[in-house]
Amino acid sequence: MAINNISNLMNNSPGKVAGNSSSQQGSGTQATNSSTTGQVPVRQDAVVLTDQAQSLNKLQQKVKDAPGFNQSKVESLKAAIERGEYKVDSDRLAKKMVSLESELEQLYK
Repeated sequence: MAINNISNLMNNSPGKVAGNSSSQQGSGTQATNSSTTGQVPVRQDAVVLTDQAQSLNKLQQKVKDAPGFNQSKVESLKAAIERGEYKVDSDRLAKKMVSLESELEQLYK
């Protein structure tokens, strides 16, 4: 059970693909085959991120690096909401929303 037998079977098989060279053939035959077929240049893949994707990546990094949240403040707000004492200042909320929108816009520029 030698590997050479497999090579011989491939050389004698019907429908053999032209240009196949066996390792048993002389180096002169291999050089001829490679020069007649030419070498195919190797293509390399590349990834290019859009400006928007790069901005999103920066934003994700900022969020990741940001400090955690204040657990005591969260608990006090929950308690105030449950007691019905928490009131939303609509003017302050609107200003904060506009501020956040402008900050996000700056990230995409």
